[in-house]
Amino acid sequence: MATNIEQAISTLLRGSQPLTLSNVLRAYLRVAGLAPVEDGAELVIPHDALVAFEHALDKEPVFAVRHRPFTQEIAQLRRTYWEERLGAGAGSASRCTCPSCGKTVKCAKEAEQEGMVQGEEGEKRRGGARRRVKKKRVPKRRDASSDRSVSYDPYGPSTSACLLELLL
Repeated sequence: MATNIEQAISTLLRGSQPLTLSNVLRAYLRVAGLAPVEDGAELVIPHDALVAFEHALDKEPVFAVRHRPFTQEIAQLRRTYWEERLGAGAGSASRCTCPSCGKTVKCAKEAEQEGMVQGEEGEKRRGGARRRVKKKRVPKRRDASSDRSVSYDPYGPSTSACLLELLL
């Protein structure tokens, strides 16, 4: 069963329209039943509809476990959407909106995945620190002399009978 974003892309391809972000967004809103508000020349999209579109973009994995249609197109749309959304121009580094961290948005894992999607083979990074190995638990052995500290007589009187005699 095709997802809403896959249906939107297929309707655009059937209509021989280009797969631009604005075209896919409008088609997605039509397929999902979220109507955009036409305010004169501008297209006003409700916040809930925009969040649903972001979730649909992020839901589709780059490397799907099983083959899904339009995986590469969705990955390209995701990249362009977040570049436009975060304000990354040509050659500028995307910064996160958090004022305290200042780290770039694109992490190393995402860049590595992009390289694999485009067909580049990068060297596999090795971790600098070794992983700590858990020790194997060894049970303690008991001495034969300490096994029977109290003698036990199976044919001796019952302890409950002794207690009853004391109470009477």
